[in-house]
Amino acid sequence: MMGKGIMKKKHPNEIVKLKHYEYLQHADAKAESTIRRAEKAIDQYEKFTRRADFRTFKMDDALRYKKHLENSVATDSSAVSILSILRYFFKWLSQQPGYRKSINPSHADFFKLTNRATRAAKSQIEKPFPNLVQVIAAISAMPAKTDVEIRDRAILTTVAITGIRVDALISLKLKHFDLKRMLFIQDPSEVSTKFRKLINTFVFPLDRDLERILLDWIDHLQKIPSVMPDSPIFPKVDIGLNDEGCFSNLGLSLEHWATTTPIRKIFKTAFSSIGEAYYNPHSFRKMIVSEAYRRRLPANELALVA
Repeated sequence: MMGKGIMKKKHPNEIVKLKHYEYLQHADAKAESTIRRAEKAIDQYEKFTRRADFRTFKMDDALRYKKHLENSVATDSSAVSILSILRYFFKWLSQQPGYRKSINPSHADFFKLTNRATRAAKSQIEKPFPNLVQVIAAISAMPAKTDVEIRDRAILTTVAITGIRVDALISLKLKHFDLKRMLFIQDPSEVSTKFRKLINTFVFPLDRDLERILLDWIDHLQKIPSVMPDSPIFPKVDIGLNDEGCFSNLGLSLEHWATTTPIRKIFKTAFSSIGEAYYNPHSFRKMIVSEAYRRRLPANELALVA
């Protein structure tokens, strides 16, 4: 037990890191996922330096860590990502009170990989994406008896005929669907959109049966007495105690999901049920564009799904 009045002093790195993450969030308007990646990259660097005070940073530190990453990470793209975070951090740090005199901002540039390695990192291997036949097969095999099952089928269908990002999908409200124009209005004040932009996501006419699944879900949702225009289009499951006192699925909660993890589980289950590999939701955008090219759509129509 520490004596009276004795408090454990915070490591100076911890204080300035918090300031940096606040800067990323409020001044740089970075997404939460970007900030988490920065936290992880900086923490890994600190472990390598045995938590050395950032004020001791020198050019050799950048060179040694770069060599360490080149020998330890799986891909050049991972190294590029980590090093770019550190380069940005130390350049920012060099402008902060108490660090200006001790950190030379030009030394942060030594975190860069060679041009050859950077080019290799940017030349990503093409990721697989499903075709329309596979998607329809997966959706057709999904059960649709309970509210939750009908919702799950509508979720996969909506991504398939719009290419909408899952972050936006879980934050959509019923009022954001325009039935007349067959589009989702992604209002950035209420929907998690990329770069906080207003985005109109149209329903692409891939398959009439898929459109009907979405419309049937909207109709089904509107008939639930407690549902309002501000209710989520795809509400999460309500988990609680059943009559036997055990935790179980009690149906829909009419609340938004906090993360996209359940969406990805729905996709994995749907594809595994027909013996197919998992295709992540974002890959459906490539499927839509591929289908658009196959149908030889004009550029103005193709732009709606690109």
